[in-house]
Amino acid sequence: MIDPETERPDYDKMKGSFVWKKNVRPELRYFDGKWRKALIGVNDTFPATAPAVLAEPAADRFTPGAKIYPFKKMIGDQAAAYDAGTDTWKFIVPHLFGLKGGPNPYWVAYDWDLALQDGALYTEQVYTPGTYVFAETEMLLSVNHEVAPAEQALGRNNGCEDCHFSDVIDWQALGCTGDPAQQVGSCP
Repeated sequence: MIDPETERPDYDKMKGSFVWKKNVRPELRYFDGKWRKALIGVNDTFPATAPAVLAEPAADRFTPGAKIYPFKKMIGDQAAAYDAGTDTWKFIVPHLFGLKGGPNPYWVAYDWDLALQDGALYTEQVYTPGTYVFAETEMLLSVNHEVAPAEQALGRNNGCEDCHFSDVIDWQALGCTGDPAQQVGSCP
């Protein structure tokens, strides 16, 4: 089917279902160029509570040199398997295409279990066939495409007032008690 608002497909056999939106405000976070990311064999486990965060900026408002940047939040589901030894879930990398990763790429056979077996073998992960679920995930992506035209950029016409003295920024989500331009000391 086609999403009536965006005129984009809401399902793709290779990638699954999509929810499209227009004019979405980005998530604002402090950023200093450093990321926290889930890496295979390093920090790829997560508790059963959802959603699991796959990538986000590492800075906060106390990080020297960090500035407020916009990010696109991507919400999805990723294949994971239960690890009884640690009572956690572990992301398993599926084999999606080509034969380098094994004989069962997902986009050929459309069999998640076989694709996860291939992927686990290739990445040296432990996976018991048939034990996967799709875990809720989210990640923040840098905003480098699907951006509004320059003439709609914040600060272009109204200067500082596009963000300050308006409801555009959720100051509490950034660790402040209010807009620092209106309340001295609200961002200690």
